[in-house]
Amino acid sequence: MAMKASLPVSGPLDELSFDSVLRALALVVQEQREMRGLTQEEMAERIGLHRTYISQLECGKRNPSIATLLHLAACFDVSLSGFLEWVEQKAASKPPTPTVLHSTFGL
Repeated sequence: MAMKASLPVSGPLDELSFDSVLRALALVVQEQREMRGLTQEEMAERIGLHRTYISQLECGKRNPSIATLLHLAACFDVSLSGFLEWVEQKAASKPPTPTVLHSTFGL
């Protein structure tokens, strides 16, 4: 039976799972790419990766290496620590609570 790794961190991410950090990374990559007006293909060419890898990163299906994180940070013109801070902030933010419609509307 395969065992899922947990994220051994200390500090503000203690309560977060590995999956939530990976999802945060995916959102940061997509947001930063779109803010710069880059397609996945253009970004992939800039950092020497395949477009499908960028797509998988943005879907949270890839766990990037340190080298890939360095390339992403360089592509976004930020230090590695700055890039990881964006990810940490995104992971720590709480998603909005959905509004529940009550019987007024018959739902």
